[in-house]
Amino acid sequence: MKPAQFEYFAPTTVDETVATLAEQTKAEGLTAPVITVIGRPETPVRPDRRLLLQKVLIGLAAGLILGLFVVLARHFFPSGEGEASDEVAEFAALKRAAVDDLTHPWRPVRRALRLRGRAVY
Repeated sequence: MKPAQFEYFAPTTVDETVATLAEQTKAEGLTAPVITVIGRPETPVRPDRRLLLQKVLIGLAAGLILGLFVVLARHFFPSGEGEASDEVAEFAALKRAAVDDLTHPWRPVRRALRLRGRAVY
């Protein structure tokens, strides 16, 4: 049995694709699964509101449970910020200063100009 070779074609709809492939398999003598097209799909006039309240309540309950899990995890597993050493405190201060310089780019320039004016030669 030789492998099937398919040619490229540009179908316009799914049912045309299925029909084309079914005809091609019949022509090659292969057995194809039986596919019955009942009718064309139609877009609904209004959105489907079935089970909307249940879906909303399930989403709220899932969010509540997830939030409760995060709160309990943060309560029982503290990050240890209260035990910071001097180096950690200095690093945090430098980090805050760097972020402040990035968010306010003209402050370092003003600081440099003020320091130049105070310099004694």
